[in-house]
Amino acid sequence: MRRLLGWATLLGAREARTYDAFLQLGADPSKVRLIPDLTIQMRQAEPSVGAAILNAAGGDPKRRNLAICLRDFRADAACRRHHYSRGFDQATLDRYHTAIAALTTHAVRELGCNLVFCPMHTVAPDDDRRVALEILAAIPEAAIRDRVTLVERQCDPREMKSLLGLMHAIVGVRFHSLVLATAMSVPSLAVAYAHKNRAFVEYVGEGEHVCDLGALDPADLCGRLAALLKDCDQVATRLRRRYGQIQKEFCQEVATFRRLVPARSRGFDR
Repeated sequence: MRRLLGWATLLGAREARTYDAFLQLGADPSKVRLIPDLTIQMRQAEPSVGAAILNAAGGDPKRRNLAICLRDFRADAACRRHHYSRGFDQATLDRYHTAIAALTTHAVRELGCNLVFCPMHTVAPDDDRRVALEILAAIPEAAIRDRVTLVERQCDPREMKSLLGLMHAIVGVRFHSLVLATAMSVPSLAVAYAHKNRAFVEYVGEGEHVCDLGALDPADLCGRLAALLKDCDQVATRLRRRYGQIQKEFCQEVATFRRLVPARSRGFDR
């Protein structure tokens, strides 16, 4: 890593924790830049695309929908080694599943929401639908399950951004669900399975709306969701304001990139 830092012309960190880590590893401070995650700049599909996906899954875009974007964490060892920054024992995973089931029930019964499980990844062994189906099966009340929609299809990033943009709020375990939703000014409660989740929501100014997956408590999770929904309009306003600042920062850093790296090295001329 130190060799890479020494060779690089420019070092881009998408949140403060990575920025600080580069410096701690001895990177030249003049090379290190805070550059927003590129997904923020991606143009979403038309809202009608997200609405069509939700309708096809049996949901209703006109309802007060809460999206939940899960991750399974039970892939085989080879997948975990390359894709997980942190492992969880079975007791922790059981508590995670129980907490999401309690959250689903509370959101429907007490907060008047319809739930939409939105899988970011549907390919084994890292299939988000598996854990969603298990959580649904653990909810005994048919009246609660009837208010839950599971999107089965694999959405591409533009489609997912459109779909999440229709939501009243989201609960995000997957990192990029938080990026896509907050970029659409959708209030988000982060369940942090890795440092990057917490660092990102702090970067967008919503660090109070995050809890750690390794220490989930159903009552605390439900309370945090209720607080987020109560403050939804203010959170959305703050996100729009913050992303206006982020857009300016992004354009400034792209200009820096263009100055530092010759066009022929970038592989394009404009």
